[in-house]
Amino acid sequence: MYQFFPSSFFNFEFTRVVGTVAFGGAELAECLDAATQIASDDPESWHRGWLVQAEKAHAIALEAVEHDDCIAARDAFLRTANYFRASQYMFNDRPGSPDPRVQELFARSVNAFHQAIPMLGHQTHVLEIPYQDGHLPGYLFLPRQGDETGRKVPVVVCINGADSTSEELYLLYGASGCDRGYAVLLFDGPGQGASLRKGRSAMRPDWEEVTTPVLDYAEQLAEEHPEWLLDLSRIALVGVSMGAYYALRGAVDLRVSACIAVDPFYDMFDLATSRMPPWFIRAWLAGWITDGMFDATWRMLSRWNFQLKWELTCYVDLWEVVAGGGYAGDAAVFVEE
Repeated sequence: MYQFFPSSFFNFEFTRVVGTVAFGGAELAECLDAATQIASDDPESWHRGWLVQAEKAHAIALEAVEHDDCIAARDAFLRTANYFRASQYMFNDRPGSPDPRVQELFARSVNAFHQAIPMLGHQTHVLEIPYQDGHLPGYLFLPRQGDETGRKVPVVVCINGADSTSEELYLLYGASGCDRGYAVLLFDGPGQGASLRKGRSAMRPDWEEVTTPVLDYAEQLAEEHPEWLLDLSRIALVGVSMGAYYALRGAVDLRVSACIAVDPFYDMFDLATSRMPPWFIRAWLAGWITDGMFDATWRMLSRWNFQLKWELTCYVDLWEVVAGGGYAGDAAVFVEE
């Protein structure tokens, strides 16, 4: 595969954006233009490169609205949402030292997606799914052919990965699922998307405790809106990477008929410690290396490896949100448990 950047991390995230071209999340020329502005492993240049494209796409969308060109406006709003998401991706909004750009760019991404909703071409409902003492934000997209044939439609529940959002997953599952006759339910679970950015909710491994209230709400919607023709005897969960792990956990609910788990991992501790030599991890677990030395080593190595720095910050953020800690060792222990 062609490498756009020397950094495998930047290259992967760049192709992640390019991969949404098929369903309107990007245009190849705009992506290539952004690439010319991005220096490998430089988060600020990554931010600026995608921010410029987001602003351009937003201007195109507004001009298209003025000319009643719904198709051009829809596509431009979807690209705007995706580019704003990408522009904040390399930053971390840590509880102790928040980067105000993250919240602003995330809000602009979601707002642009909402502006596209009336033009998507299929019935869309913005959801607030009851969960514990609050709600999980989500969407339900209904296929057009359900209304035309009178047949009930199967339901696909899509689960975000560690760093994705429901707005991004629309570009992967929502559009294609509706075109194929599925009702598609997307939501930001604990520690994901708007649930993380707005509510500072913690990630949790026992995703069966999340899937159950989501499916309960789907049953409520089917009862309140029989005209939506939701077939709850055919529910599938789908997820990629950490979303695949979550999907496998959630599939213990007997209402789930199928589970599609793409590229899952089976032990999050192994994933979290895979950047360090096995002997180092064994010595730390045996007590030969202290927690302080463990943390200092991670931080020292991350000074020369941006991907490690980014991942380390994510793990520490996870621990801080969950229990108020702030060390790589604490986060690793939490993940192991």
